[in-house]
Amino acid sequence: MTDQEFLDAIYAVAEELKEYTLTDDEKTSIIKVFNNLEGTNYQRAKKAIETVTGIVVPERFALLEKAGSINNLQNLVSQMQAAANEWKKK
Repeated sequence: MTDQEFLDAIYAVAEELKEYTLTDDEKTSIIKVFNNLEGTNYQRAKKAIETVTGIVVPERFALLEKAGSINNLQNLVSQMQAAANEWKKK
């Protein structure tokens, strides 16, 4: 897992929560907040997203269906968690 792949996973969750593409300033802020936090990489990523976006990343998801598919946010958070776990193994 490269640094960029991990960052892309974090940005994807933040963008899904905000429902728009993050600005460069928001991306920089997420990185700065992440680097100043303690905890697992997943915990740090989650808190950085919440701090910058002002929106809580859900811990649990109700089974929501949109046009027959499971909520995209749930998939993105799962991908971010997997990326965080792989990134720390570097």
